[in-house]
Amino acid sequence: MPQLKLAWAFAFPQAIRARSQPAIAYGAVYVGSQDGTVYALSLKSGCIRWMYHAAAEVRTGIVLAAPGDRVAGQRLFFGDLIGQVYSLDALTGRMLWRAKVT
Repeated sequence: MPQLKLAWAFAFPQAIRARSQPAIAYGAVYVGSQDGTVYALSLKSGCIRWMYHAAAEVRTGIVLAAPGDRVAGQRLFFGDLIGQVYSLDALTGRMLWRAKVT
């Protein structure tokens, strides 16, 4: 442990908390924020690759489709505070679908 060094740090703009457990894949860290933003951060540098703005605070962990899944592909999934579930393209941040959970 004494040999570990901080590689980078990231502050969530417009947020005082982040309740979303991050996920790591495709050379990125995916994490959601209190203001509804999902960030894809470069694992190496911490720079923002893309951002997606959900309708409300991201309240679930970011879940990635199984690598090599021919149906799901390179997708990530998460839910927000108002009961919506999203699927985004993990490489571009493009929304694939959104559904209200009832």
